[in-house]
Amino acid sequence: MKEYFVTYDLAVKLKEKGFREHVRGHYKSKFHLSVCSEPMNCNGSISGDISAPQNHEVLEWLRKEKNLHTEIVSTAYGYRYIVSDTPNKGGSDRVNSRYRGSNDGGAWDDYNECVLDAIEYVIDNLI
Repeated sequence: MKEYFVTYDLAVKLKEKGFREHVRGHYKSKFHLSVCSEPMNCNGSISGDISAPQNHEVLEWLRKEKNLHTEIVSTAYGYRYIVSDTPNKGGSDRVNSRYRGSNDGGAWDDYNECVLDAIEYVIDNLI
């Protein structure tokens, strides 16, 4: 189940970029992911915990709050992604992951690895 949550390092970057959504996961430390029965926002709590959203929650936040839509594309050589502005911001493509992936075709064999790379690219380069 851990593969559905962002990594600790990515959770820290999301906190720095303003992610404040209520989610079920949180990191008590780099190596300790906890899942709560009720969603909560740990970014800003005095406990020092960091919110650990699931991949789909980050993609939704990027779409709603930052007007960036991420599309994961399945191809013959693996998964890749395209990031574009949302339609209300013009819908222009911002990034195409062609040849960024880890396999010989420049894509990812694993869907979740592709999603995490897309999120990290957007966090590091577009917001």
